[in-house]
Amino acid sequence: MSKTKLTSSYFHHASSFQLTYQTLSQSFDEMARKYADHECFIFKGEQKRYTYKTFKAEVDNIAVALLELGYEKHDRFAVWLPNTSENVTISYAASKLGLIK
Repeated sequence: MSKTKLTSSYFHHASSFQLTYQTLSQSFDEMARKYADHECFIFKGEQKRYTYKTFKAEVDNIAVALLELGYEKHDRFAVWLPNTSENVTISYAASKLGLIK
């Protein structure tokens, strides 16, 4: 019995839903444009609520700060944070810049 070796991670026609070819950051930015005033995150323990617009602004500010610190695409960095709004924000900022968290 001959086995075919898979060489890519995308199998065509595996689902009726078409894949989107966007990064997490591109997808989030698109959602922020479409639904700017809709809530996107609620952190009950911190009593924080974010709309897509306010969360995108926070992510962009953190991304700029990381660039100013000298981080470049494919750089690695470690962050030890509990499950908080800051952890989510820095994860999206890292994705936006192509960093490995």
